[in-house]
Amino acid sequence: MKSLLKILAFIPLGIELLLLLAIHSKVAGMIWMIHIPITILLGIVGMGIVSKKKYIQRSGFGALIVLTVLLCIIGYYDYVKWFSSIVGIVIFMYYVIISILMKKTKNSIRLNE
Repeated sequence: MKSLLKILAFIPLGIELLLLLAIHSKVAGMIWMIHIPITILLGIVGMGIVSKKKYIQRSGFGALIVLTVLLCIIGYYDYVKWFSSIVGIVIFMYYVIISILMKKTKNSIRLNE
């Protein structure tokens, strides 16, 4: 169960990298300035969820908040108004659910020992 949650923590990063790979020839300079930080933030959030160190977990949660705020700001300027904001909120809820499940499985493993 825990290894499945570790894989789930990096799925948004994988999707972001696949999308960048698919559209890399069509993407202009301004898009790269937005998607490179988003990719870095997704990597930090994923590492924060799977890590056992408190410092890395807190930096991952901070990166999740920064990512959500960034996507909400981008959503104001989207062609489809607020689409990125909705994506940011969904990503936030996704990671919160995964982190809660990681803590539950961690506690259940302790109880079984």
